[in-house]
Amino acid sequence: METLEEIKEVLLATARQTSENARLSAQNARRFDEEIRALNRKLGEMSNWLGEFAEYQILPAATRLFREQNLPLHEVYVRLRQEDEEGYGIYEVDILVANSNVAVALEVKNTLRQRDVEEHLERLEKMKKYPLKVIRNTDVYGAVAGMVVKKEVEDFATRKGLFVIRPSGDSAEISNAAVVKPKIWHTNA
Repeated sequence: METLEEIKEVLLATARQTSENARLSAQNARRFDEEIRALNRKLGEMSNWLGEFAEYQILPAATRLFREQNLPLHEVYVRLRQEDEEGYGIYEVDILVANSNVAVALEVKNTLRQRDVEEHLERLEKMKKYPLKVIRNTDVYGAVAGMVVKKEVEDFATRKGLFVIRPSGDSAEISNAAVVKPKIWHTNA
């Protein structure tokens, strides 16, 4: 039979071990959190890089593709941003190809999703309401592009009147050119 003093020693040793285990667990949790934050930063950087890669894959073909659609566009703008009077962003356009009376606002994603198409439709409405100087009093068409575009996403964009651009060999093509009925967002001054 253990004495009261021996039981007390066992309980104190257990408490010390539990305290040490808790300290090590907290330390490991902090280290794990730091590693997760670092990984998230790296994934964010990689995602940005992939997005820029997709933009620069589409960019060289942009004017040619729309000229083939009888839209004689010759000005190309990348990452245009419209802000309000306080400097808050209203919208940003990945690529805008334009001339004096027609423009195409292009959203480019590595993997194009329906949510991206919906957001671009909202952006086009904002562009109509708050046009950039370069597109005032013009007819603006919408287009979406992706390195990966599922058929159902392309069909959705087509129904909404957007051109869909996909990679094709060493260039790109408007994959729905034969079936899309392009919608026009007319901007005012």
